[in-house]
Amino acid sequence: MSPLALALVIVAALIHAGWNYLTKCSENKLVFSWLFRWTGAIAYLPVILWWAPSVNLPPIAWLFTAATGLIHALYFWALTAAYDNSDLSLAYPLSRGLGSLLVLLLAVLLLGERPSWLGLLGVLLIVIGVCALHLRSFHLSEVLISLRSLGSRGGGYAALTSLCIAGYSLVDKLAVSYISPFIYIYLMFIAAAIFPTPLIGRGGWDMVWDEWRRNWRATIAVGVLCLFAYLLILWAMTIAPVSYIVALRNLSIVFGALLGTWLLGEPYGQQRVLGSTLVCLGAMCIALA
Repeated sequence: MSPLALALVIVAALIHAGWNYLTKCSENKLVFSWLFRWTGAIAYLPVILWWAPSVNLPPIAWLFTAATGLIHALYFWALTAAYDNSDLSLAYPLSRGLGSLLVLLLAVLLLGERPSWLGLLGVLLIVIGVCALHLRSFHLSEVLISLRSLGSRGGGYAALTSLCIAGYSLVDKLAVSYISPFIYIYLMFIAAAIFPTPLIGRGGWDMVWDEWRRNWRATIAVGVLCLFAYLLILWAMTIAPVSYIVALRNLSIVFGALLGTWLLGEPYGQQRVLGSTLVCLGAMCIALA
């Protein structure tokens, strides 16, 4: 994997951990995610207006934009539902780990990617590390609880989230061959904000105003950071296999665990040490692949 692609993903993972920390601190996470997409779109609008006259989008670019916007809207809904119906320690590793495996499989079958044995080992180490990070203990009963969660309501939403991750990752990998990553991510943000608007409106606009009033600084920060981080990921996709990129993005989980320890006083126990070590070893394998 090229050093540039590796550096882009690491920086994006750091930013991703930061804006996820801010999202975790919000009151109504579904409304917050909708608000930061709109604020991000507004923040970058001057750049788009300056750049737009020189951009000629092929018809397929609009198809990719609509597809990724719809999948991202479904992703945010499924992820929120997974968190509402199961513990974070079960929903997050299931959605991210299974998502990484699905991207690897579909990239091989549909995109013709052929990861090396070292790269494949790196992806698997990262997936195992993500799961280990969220175990409460190393007891067999804890592992069995995680496996049984696959058949629960929350597990179903987490599995749907993983399908969304695989879907938008493959769409994005194809899209950046036809359209500038910055234009594409901007249009995706607009589409992902439009699709859930009826759902947000059904809950009442008072809750939107309340969330904005409580967290407007964080909303603006996340809107700017989220779009920029995803732009770095799309840039990396133009020069590296999507299966490597999606797996490496899980470095943000390690960074997020560190932020939770430093800023929220969360314990950094044996499970997080082992999980973080495996994720870092997996990242090293992919970097050398």
